[in-house]
Amino acid sequence: MEVGRYLLPLLDDRISSRVRFAQISLQITRSLVLRIFLRLASLIALSLIATACLAGCSSTAFSPTQVTPLRHGNGIVMGGEQPVTGSTIQLYQVGTTGDGSTAVPLGSSTFTDSTGSFSLTGKYTCPVNPTLVYLVARGGNSGLSQGTNNPQIVLIAALGLCSSLSSSTYITINEITTVAAIAALYPYTMSYSAIGSGTSDASSLSSAFTLASEFASNATGSSPGSGVPSGYSVPISLINTLADIIATCIDTSGGSAGQNNACGNLFTDSAGATPTDTVGALVNIFNHPTSNTSGLYNLVPPSPAFVPSITAQPSSWTVALSVSGPYTNYSSYYTIPFVGSPSLKSLGTNLLHIDAYAATTSTAAGTTASFIVDTGSTGVVLPASEVTGYVNGAGTAGSITYSSSGLTLSGYYTNAFVSFPTAVNQNGVATTAQASLPVLAVTSATCSGNGINPCSTTIPHMLGVGFGRATTTYASPIYNPFVNLAEMSAGTMRRGYTLTSSGVQLGLTNATVPLASPFGGATSNYYIGEQLTASGAFPGYAYDWDTPTGSFVYAGTPTASGTVLFDTGLTDMLLENSGVAGGTTVPNNTAITINAIPSLVSYSFNSGDSGATTPTSVNWADYTHGVFVNVGNHFLGKYDYLYDADGGILGLRPESR
Repeated sequence: MEVGRYLLPLLDDRISSRVRFAQISLQITRSLVLRIFLRLASLIALSLIATACLAGCSSTAFSPTQVTPLRHGNGIVMGGEQPVTGSTIQLYQVGTTGDGSTAVPLGSSTFTDSTGSFSLTGKYTCPVNPTLVYLVARGGNSGLSQGTNNPQIVLIAALGLCSSLSSSTYITINEITTVAAIAALYPYTMSYSAIGSGTSDASSLSSAFTLASEFASNATGSSPGSGVPSGYSVPISLINTLADIIATCIDTSGGSAGQNNACGNLFTDSAGATPTDTVGALVNIFNHPTSNTSGLYNLVPPSPAFVPSITAQPSSWTVALSVSGPYTNYSSYYTIPFVGSPSLKSLGTNLLHIDAYAATTSTAAGTTASFIVDTGSTGVVLPASEVTGYVNGAGTAGSITYSSSGLTLSGYYTNAFVSFPTAVNQNGVATTAQASLPVLAVTSATCSGNGINPCSTTIPHMLGVGFGRATTTYASPIYNPFVNLAEMSAGTMRRGYTLTSSGVQLGLTNATVPLASPFGGATSNYYIGEQLTASGAFPGYAYDWDTPTGSFVYAGTPTASGTVLFDTGLTDMLLENSGVAGGTTVPNNTAITINAIPSLVSYSFNSGDSGATTPTSVNWADYTHGVFVNVGNHFLGKYDYLYDADGGILGLRPESR
């Protein structure tokens, strides 16, 4: 079938209810009076809503604490329902020398007054060239005794193009705008004063600013924002919950990691480099969205300022737009960490492993071993002696050969249960995931000497989870452990998986990888997908899927269209092209570009350099597959990986690691 193009957003909770905010246009000058007025306004609003509902109204969540603040000047800084006084306000233009590069203060700073209000009039001049800007509020007092200053307060609003600002622009900076900004911008953020990109991904940073404006309104400080694409929704409850979490620090006198106070607990519970302010904590949370979800969720106060909020601990803090798609009817998935938590941007000679074991019955305990996750082959292989309950010689004689090394493993295919003991389910609960499928119980290993890479006769532990590997049954989806979980066979879990810095996710849901077609330009929140061509059908499976299309450019010379294999079982790269003999290594400093998912994914490197996507070596192989490139596993230095076995989708998600 024709190659199609899709973008797949990585998303979290979908919440359709939206909070409506009343706007009050009076002015006052004393913070105490402001707080009293807000309380009265909320009661009046509730009364009006109740009266209106006598005539019938829909069920819409309403928070009495979320009344739009009184307007005074160009904006206001709020901590929960309290104005933040004495906060330093600074406009920044984004950095342009790389992801997380130092931003440039634009104009002079100012301060919030006793009502939390500030004015930017006369404080800045926009650059001549189009420039993305954001506004930061640092320090201040959120309703505490006079003279108190919380240095851990850092709140932010992603404003977009400087030229879009005017004297009538009103800006609310609060926890909601901060969560929205960092949720969209975190791949380009090192700190509140280091948000930027290089020239190659400047358009992606611009798209991220647009996404932030969809997550929340800078005018009202509420979620959702404006311009949300038709058919999509914003995870309002999740954004509100994260805002409630950082509000616990904002509304105090401050603290540091290790201290038993609100700020100390927030900084301690956010994984990554120890933060010293609320933006730093959010950057950590979004870079490690599945880490310590319980500890962070426990920081939500009994009476949160922002509602609706989520009612149970999430499995991930990822914030993204959600959309109806083919995964709407699925809610189950497992996450399995890679052994050793490797850095995907510096894999070197390392392969990815997860813990697993095999047994002939579903209840038998097995010997846990570290298995290589290999998207370049299909089938589970391990020493026959490690298959619990296996009787030597039982099953169907068979073998598998790895062409890159010339290694042939021989033994018997026997029905078994492959278990993943370190799996965590969608509710964050440790639960062993289990697949039922034939495995190759290996009894011997031989090397042919015909491979490009070194060969060892030590029997490996391999989880071959690839597709399109051959036309034989032994290389079919029947033998892929990642698409044969019990829930997948029962039809309650979508067959497929992702590989990200968080590990392996087995099962696809609308909460994690919904499918949209199309969705515009790629950013760090979206997978770019290719509709694969169906190949042979196998029992229990409509199709296997062909290797994706692509090409490469070698030393400035492009090849004809061929195929591209994303193979996590290798650390080097293999090239095949007409007229080039196999068996030689590409010289260092040779420029190579990989083109995949036609016209949408492309990355380049010079052989031998130290880039995140540069393989350990690049080798020519015999011309047996047509124009072909096996990219190895170093593509993970830049891209997350998605395979939808039911829908035939290969997806890559650009990610700043």
